Amino acid sequence: MKTADNYKAWEINEHDFPNNGSIEDQIIFLAFYGTLAPSIHNTQLWQFETGGNQLIITANPATMLPQSDPSGRGLQISLGCCVTNILVAAEYFGFRADCTWSLGGIRLTFHKHKVTSANNRLFSAITKRYSAKLPYAHKPLDTTHQKQLLEVDPVGASMLTLLTDPHQVQKTATMQQTAILSFAARRAFFKELSQWLRRSNTKAYDGMPGFVVGASDAQSKIMKTLIRRFKPIVKVMAKKDAQLVADSSAVGFIASKRDSPKEWFDVGRYYETIALEATAMGVVMAPLAALIESPQTRTEVSKMLNLPGKPQFFFRMGYSKHKPYHTPRRNDLVVPFMETQKQLAKVIDVPLEFKQVHLGKYLINYVVAGKGKSVLLLHGANIGWPQWYQNIAELAENFKVYALDLPGAGYSTPVNFHKMEFDEFVTIVDDFVITNKLTDIDVVGSSFGGWIAIQLAIDDKSYVRKVVLANPLGFTTHMPMQFRPVSLRPLAVLMTKTALRPVRSNKNLEKFMRDVFFDKQLPLAPEFIDYFYELSKTSHNLLFISRLSHIKGMRKELYLKSKLSKVRKPVLVIWGKEDTLMPFSTVVDSIKTIPGVKLHTLERVGHMPPVEAPAVFNKLVTDFLKR
Repeated sequence: MKTADNYKAWEINEHDFPNNGSIEDQIIFLAFYGTLAPSIHNTQLWQFETGGNQLIITANPATMLPQSDPSGRGLQISLGCCVTNILVAAEYFGFRADCTWSLGGIRLTFHKHKVTSANNRLFSAITKRYSAKLPYAHKPLDTTHQKQLLEVDPVGASMLTLLTDPHQVQKTATMQQTAILSFAARRAFFKELSQWLRRSNTKAYDGMPGFVVGASDAQSKIMKTLIRRFKPIVKVMAKKDAQLVADSSAVGFIASKRDSPKEWFDVGRYYETIALEATAMGVVMAPLAALIESPQTRTEVSKMLNLPGKPQFFFRMGYSKHKPYHTPRRNDLVVPFMETQKQLAKVIDVPLEFKQVHLGKYLINYVVAGKGKSVLLLHGANIGWPQWYQNIAELAENFKVYALDLPGAGYSTPVNFHKMEFDEFVTIVDDFVITNKLTDIDVVGSSFGGWIAIQLAIDDKSYVRKVVLANPLGFTTHMPMQFRPVSLRPLAVLMTKTALRPVRSNKNLEKFMRDVFFDKQLPLAPEFIDYFYELSKTSHNLLFISRLSHIKGMRKELYLKSKLSKVRKPVLVIWGKEDTLMPFSTVVDSIKTIPGVKLHTLERVGHMPPVEAPAVFNKLVTDFLKR
């Protein structure tokens, strides 16, 4: 029988490993083993980017579960499971991988080494493991299996407790029932859950098909509706879960000494290692989140087991009496690291060095080019360093250029712009400069990047020598009427999925991008347009504009006029006079308050001088910085 496309990921064949391919090709192959790991509601919340000998794993913001996983515990546990699969596969194929964790993402760095102790049993179990949600056979857990599982400790920080006594198992079943019932009043929780339920014959690449709980296609369709709208169904679910737990051979808890995201990640590594070991033994397992997510039952577990730490994960285990099954898997999660950026880099007539740095919870992507005094380029909105694709080569003839992807831009950590304070971006740039030990630097900022740059000057940062601003925000509270309604985030989100949906055939998105130009037909590199569309899939420009906007105009916290007189750095302002976003007449008075400011206006240029008039812009910047 032909395998449906949404299940083909499970047919990954070790003999297809690209032995003669590049290390990047080999890492991409390894990453697909990571996609077979368990995740909450089978959301497959990870996304992968590869480059050189590294794999970057970050969370996809589109799969966040504010109701099911408000703390982010489940997210980190799922990422830990994913990384475990990759590390097991890497060892099998002759790699040693160093793992670096941060809130912004996980970096795996791979090194070839001679295989001496690869655990073939665990590797073979990756494609066989599944979360067995159906009833188990009435059979006690083999004492040998129990002993072997208790000896597992991949990270040396988590603690496993297995309960095999029927009385304790039954007590745990009752607590699971209580936990589910405690969610009964949370309609938003069940609405979110229903979004990830699928029909049994689903063609979707994620979510939970009805057959995993024994439902037919018709039953699964009804179940999806009932869970969302019929409150009494919660009692049925609670009773069913309690019975499943009570009939298990054993139940298990994984605890950690502290309640922190890093330890949650380690718990995920612990669980997946146990799950692979159990699979190799013929033992099946299934996670159950409610008991841990309910504060009441979580406390009861701690008291019942007298745990020295915090219970983080709960699962049942036993021996299946049903045919094994798998759930759908997405096949578009692994992408070559910075692929569209690399394509655009080929347009730039200068060698670019791609780099990344962890700054707190953020992974910041950036490029470096040229030699000489350091120049830091800060892009506008969430466009990323590619905004400067027509400027970097010429500036690199005289300077060492650093061009960043700020958070939410390019390939830096995705963010929810509505949850970030604007000053946080300034702090991140400050951290970048300090971490890279840059001194006596010039800062060039466009639009929102200009707002950051002038903030650094207002704060009189000692490392800043000169500042260049291209149509910076902060000099007016004016905003065109057409942008004010999108200050309502739900409307902005709706538009990103309809009129401005980021598919290449939707020309509205390109028109939207060009709306800030004076010449709407301005020639742009096709690679830049491709990049903008790809970027918009995970970080839509309209959502950034929504954050800047207020129904009355630009957000007042961006307005800097009262602070500009404090600037003691040499400043050049380059202004496109046809800027309809911030007309020149609304900003000129603010510009004049900067002591000693030099102002150059450009005719027939809109909001983006570096893009619309690159030759003139490059010369003005170079001449000013070389003085």
